[in-house]
Amino acid sequence: MDKLKLAMLAGAYAIRNNKKLECGEYVYNVFENPESISWKDAEKYLVCAFNGLNPEECEIKHDEK
Repeated sequence: MDKLKLAMLAGAYAIRNNKKLECGEYVYNVFENPESISWKDAEKYLVCAFNGLNPEECEIKHDEK
């Protein structure tokens, strides 16, 4: 498996399993033209990219216990 794809999947699972990231967002370039993405959306984009899907057209469901 391609190392980049494996890293994307690992990142998605790290986000999913980190309770501190259940809410909030990642902010890039805080002091100049900041951009942000919610952690939930970041996970979705990583999983969709891994599977070759368009993140705007897919949804990730989590098994709730």
